[in-house]
Amino acid sequence: MECPACGSPHIRKNGIKAGKQNHLCVYCRRPFIIDYEAQRGYPDEVRAECLKL
Repeated sequence: MECPACGSPHIRKNGIKAGKQNHLCVYCRRPFIIDYEAQRGYPDEVRAECLKL
């Protein structure tokens, strides 16, 4: 596992956020979550229908 910001392999656990393990980079102090979900949103069909309105 590496920090997404600086690429450092020195990572520590940093509690739980929104039911997922939060991590903290030792070097750049950036908090992050490893398992990001795809951004949720409306399907393309719904977006097209909204644009029609």
